[in-house]
Amino acid sequence: MEDIPKHIIKIAFELNQQLLNSISEKSSLSLEDKFNITAQIFEEIEEELSSVNLSTTKLKVESSHFEVFKYNDSNNYGIEASLFTNDGKITDLTINTELVINKSEQYHLNYRLIEIM
Repeated sequence: MEDIPKHIIKIAFELNQQLLNSISEKSSLSLEDKFNITAQIFEEIEEELSSVNLSTTKLKVESSHFEVFKYNDSNNYGIEASLFTNDGKITDLTINTELVINKSEQYHLNYRLIEIM
């Protein structure tokens, strides 16, 4: 298994936290501009959060439950992380995202899904 560079892990972690902050703030402009999350996808996210009574809870990722892996067929990275409440309690939710690196070495985070584990 290939070691993931520390700067990639740091960037992935920070972007995932920004995504969760935008979800908590219900910032549709930020979600659309930064993460390509449409209103329809955001509605699905809210439904998932509501199904476990976390729709109004601020969520975060923690490094102890944050995994980054390299895709075999591209230069991109997959991320899977358990979600925590802001007071540090682990939830039943996991977020899956993708860190995309373009040709000019710029990073972008694509949302994949939030699911109940």
